[in-house]
Formats: sequence, structure tokens, C-alpha cells
Amino acid sequence: MLVEVGPGRGALVVWVPPALEGRELAIWPAGAAWDGSHVAVRRRELATRPRYAAFFGGLAPGRYHLAVVGHLEDGPVVEVLVDEGLAEVRWPDDDPV
Repeated sequence: MLVEVGPGRGALVVWVPPALEGRELAIWPAGAAWDGSHVAVRRRELATRPRYAAFFGGLAPGRYHLAVVGHLEDGPVVEVLVDEGLAEVRWPDDDPV
């Protein structure tokens, strides 16, 4: 996978528990309303074991909120800072929705 990061662009990997496989994660800038942007959680085959993740590319640097689509109001919301590189965040294991 190629990822364009650098001046004015960042990307985000969200590591999630297996229970979220196939679900959609929403992303929106902190302080703004959700505009419908979302991606699917997929199983990723890594050398040592499978992992589950969502990937967001082409993000402007800043703070973002993440939530499971369908649970924006009643589920966990994770806040993450994206810079001009690759950011990573781990979803709370104890609250997969």
C-alpha cells in the first residue's frame, strides 16, 4: 500500500479488537460535525498473527474524532492527533460496541 504523507497530509491506522471486523469507523475533525467519512475495519495478515485495523489516508493535520458508524451518539468516541506523517491509535479493547 502506498501512503502519501508529508507537508499538509497525514494518515491514520486504527488498531481495533477482532469484534469490530467488518464494521465501519467514522472520522471527523474535532469541533466539527460528521460529514459521512468512514472506512471499513479489515483483517490484516501480519507476519506474526492477524490484526484488525482501519486506515484513513489523505488527512489534513489536526485533531479527529473516531466512532463506530451507527453509534456516534451512544458509543465510544476516540480522539486522535494526526500530523504530517503516519499516526496510529488503539481502539479501547473494553468497549468494542
